[in-house]
Amino acid sequence: MTVDDFIKKLDILETYMQEEYVNEVLLPATMTMAAEISTRIKDTGVLSNGKSMTYSTKPMLIGKSSFIRQSMWDAMYNKDKSARESEKNVKGTDKKARGQKNRLKWVTVIRNGVHHLVVFDGGYKRLREIQGRQGKFKDYFYRGEMWAGYGIKSYTSTQVTIGGMNKKSQEIINGNSWRDKTEIIAPNKKEIEQLNLVIKEQIIKKINDILNS
Repeated sequence: MTVDDFIKKLDILETYMQEEYVNEVLLPATMTMAAEISTRIKDTGVLSNGKSMTYSTKPMLIGKSSFIRQSMWDAMYNKDKSARESEKNVKGTDKKARGQKNRLKWVTVIRNGVHHLVVFDGGYKRLREIQGRQGKFKDYFYRGEMWAGYGIKSYTSTQVTIGGMNKKSQEIINGNSWRDKTEIIAPNKKEIEQLNLVIKEQIIKKINDILNS
């Protein structure tokens, strides 16, 4: 190979890195890593720092919009309504005892309007579990809006950013990260090493292909 041939091949490599590298190497590799991150968190709850978070069991205020299964709220509300109506036919101490046993504890919250909410024992963990969501660890999956919008957020010729691809998804990611004091979708050391290895192998292969062509 002459010097001129070598320079031409370097020019080809430079063009490749500027025009094709992102789509052929960087984006696919990062998409694979993003999928591994979501699988890790949804399956195990383990974050990039090696820790997993748990859902709160403290009593919380809930309303109809808190449920993903509206039928469960309707059943709870109707049971409470029935208990209230039955109290009308019970007198004295029996009425008080029956009410304490069967009725929900309602509170009125004035914030961006007037809201009538229920004090729910067992917290967010129980709210999830009664609707079929797992509660052993935080997987950040309830309605699914965060993970549905998660993926490649933006990219340049040298950098790819993963996150929420829409406003709602990113807001949930930001809120969860703030609440748990860590970037919840950050890759761990192993995932970063694997990404770098894949990119390195693909670039070396491309260099050899160009040099040997």
